[in-house]
Amino acid sequence: MNGKENIDQLLRRFMTGTDAAQAAREIRAGDEVFRTHPAPEISADLLHSIQLRAAAQLKREQVHRRAFWGSAAAVAAVALLTGIYWLTAAKPSPSARRTYVASTGVDLLSKLKLHDAMLSTMDAELTDLAKSMNEVQKDVPYHEDCLSIDLLELEELELLASNTDFWKG
Repeated sequence: MNGKENIDQLLRRFMTGTDAAQAAREIRAGDEVFRTHPAPEISADLLHSIQLRAAAQLKREQVHRRAFWGSAAAVAAVALLTGIYWLTAAKPSPSARRTYVASTGVDLLSKLKLHDAMLSTMDAELTDLAKSMNEVQKDVPYHEDCLSIDLLELEELELLASNTDFWKG
């Protein structure tokens, strides 16, 4: 089978007989145009220039790729060494652990005493705050220097709220 018969057979699989014959004629006409009008040949200098630019671009890409993978390998090595250090070298010896537990017990007692002092201070402040809130509820100011709104200001605020639409947005 030659190329002509192959094209005819292929086209008949997808088209009707007359459409396939027409498409085959158009393909042959296109092939004839390509044979009668060949593509101009590229000059040797231009081809060499294109090849040099392509080679330079490939070289730049290789340099960037090597730099990336080199950096990635260095970061991976640092992460691996850090992990190994934390898993092996950072563990204290058993005698150091015993010393740490003993010192932690002493430190714990001193910290508890410190926390007790802090808790008693906070308890006193909370008691003071409770007294202050009780006094406010009784409309008796707890401290003389506290901010209070007198009745005249309160009436002005109520008038403003009821007689204007400014608070409605």
